[in-house]
Amino acid sequence: FSKDNIFYLDNENNIFKISKKGNIRIRVRSKKNLNNLAYSIVGIPLGYFFLLKGYYVNHSSIVEKNGTAISFLGHSSTGKSSISNFLMEKKFKFIGEDLCIIKRKNIINKNSDWLKLSKEMINISSNNYLSSNLIKEDERKRFICKIKKRFLHKGESKIKLCYVPVWSDNTKVSKLDLGEAFKFIFANSYRPLNSENSKLEQNTLNQISEFIENVECFKFERKKDLKFFKDSNDFLLKHIEKNIQ
Repeated sequence: FSKDNIFYLDNENNIFKISKKGNIRIRVRSKKNLNNLAYSIVGIPLGYFFLLKGYYVNHSSIVEKNGTAISFLGHSSTGKSSISNFLMEKKFKFIGEDLCIIKRKNIINKNSDWLKLSKEMINISSNNYLSSNLIKEDERKRFICKIKKRFLHKGESKIKLCYVPVWSDNTKVSKLDLGEAFKFIFANSYRPLNSENSKLEQNTLNQISEFIENVECFKFERKKDLKFFKDSNDFLLKHIEKNIQ
């Protein structure tokens, strides 16, 4: 981090320079893996690009129903994408995956038209997708799946609910107090680290605080076993529908 730029080194040692002026420059280590640059760009570099532009950016998957956007926020491997995939089958519309770019007052537009899913999840709902391509070098052997237009949200919505999925021996949803919510959301938000730009740091903290104060935050616990997948998500669905009425 510097005052006007952020530098990022990806897994293949490509260097990204994200500029406050509005561009991303890339120094490519090897031209053999140029196709993998797309996966790098739509992650951390693009997230910090929008951070520098004044947006609030976090690591989540977001769907919408009846004008209410619902965020599933957390670290990788906690099942955010599979929950969104399940809810698309229940007439929820898809807004964004992995990198979610949020305007002031927690307003969000469609961010992306793809999901990262395992083969098992694709088999459950293969009719939702136009195509699926294996992500090379992905440790979890996921596919990037392009979503059909009828499952995509149009226009903008306000985020009113946030669920933090965690693995547990139980299935339950519990409301997070402000302190607990801050811990999870801060850890999964794009934010300046060791930055010389104090204004950017303050703006990011203000945005995180605004999110916590205006979005109901819950912890969603369930077992990490595919045989409980439908029952646990049905349990979550009932909670969501009760809170968006």
